[in-house]
Amino acid sequence: MVIGAVQGTDCFGAAYEFRFNTAYQLRKAGLNKRVPLTYVSAEPFLGRPVVAAAPGLADAKGFVPVHDTYQAITYPNIHTVGVAAAVTVPWTTAIPVGVSKTGFPTEVQARVAAANVADRIRGEEQTRHQSFGDSPAVCVMDAGSNGVMILADRQLPPRKAGVLLPRPQARVAKLALEKYFLWKARNGHVRLP
Repeated sequence: MVIGAVQGTDCFGAAYEFRFNTAYQLRKAGLNKRVPLTYVSAEPFLGRPVVAAAPGLADAKGFVPVHDTYQAITYPNIHTVGVAAAVTVPWTTAIPVGVSKTGFPTEVQARVAAANVADRIRGEEQTRHQSFGDSPAVCVMDAGSNGVMILADRQLPPRKAGVLLPRPQARVAKLALEKYFLWKARNGHVRLP
């Protein structure tokens, strides 16, 4: 079985989780010796034709450079968050796929962008700013029978506080969070944390 992330992915957490959970289920079913697992990492370029078609919108890798308001640098009418946003980090040139921008960081970016879009619609000045590196790091990774909680005051160094907690309780927390977020989405409670 081959598991990997799609071309241009810069957060491998979901693929790792899927790989860990698949390995756990195969062991549980007694099939792990019969089903070899291979993990394939993503290509270093994002393959979105609509982004590439807009002159100057994306960088050479296909990511959209943004301000800390999550407006595209070359097209201020376009707000970009998550995996498509090219964020500035000290080591970007050393890592072809950039940095993680899914889950909690994307939610932070989306809130900033949405508030700024609403301000623009009302004809007001955009007041929300949040650089990727300054947003808090909150991640819970499910790894089959175990899991890891990652908490830090900032996404990128220098950090004042950060902790990695590998515990079975992390898996339970991940499942609870997933159920909570699905309930929240199904019932329209988008303002809840």
